[in-house]
Amino acid sequence: MAIFKRTPKAAAETKTAKTTKEPKAKKVASKKASVVKTAAPIEISADAQSMAHVLIRPRITEKASESASRNCYVFDIHLDATKRDVVSAIRSAYKVTPVRVNVTYIRAKNVVTRRGQRGVKQGGKKAYVYLKKDDTITLM
Repeated sequence: MAIFKRTPKAAAETKTAKTTKEPKAKKVASKKASVVKTAAPIEISADAQSMAHVLIRPRITEKASESASRNCYVFDIHLDATKRDVVSAIRSAYKVTPVRVNVTYIRAKNVVTRRGQRGVKQGGKKAYVYLKKDDTITLM
């Protein structure tokens, strides 16, 4: 146990050494001139830029694929998105005008994993987008 114990002399020396230390001088690094090459920015229309965050992904489920045959498409959307945001995002992304949009919340669900740990399946928001008979959206 001698490794962990300090003798009174060693403890006194460390205390004096700590109190008598002088502050270190700060090193000043010289800045070198560096040339950074940047690519030209890609031009995106303001409408597409503002609506890019609204549609997250198309919702590919059995129920959604069945409703697609009736010209109703389902999308996961951002939690803050409104019906008007969804309409303008569909117009800019797919070049079709929706007839009707319904928005629904997906509630979070409690789950138990295989190992017995408890968790929560994340909720969200989805939009049902109804189109005219002539209009279609290709999802894949």
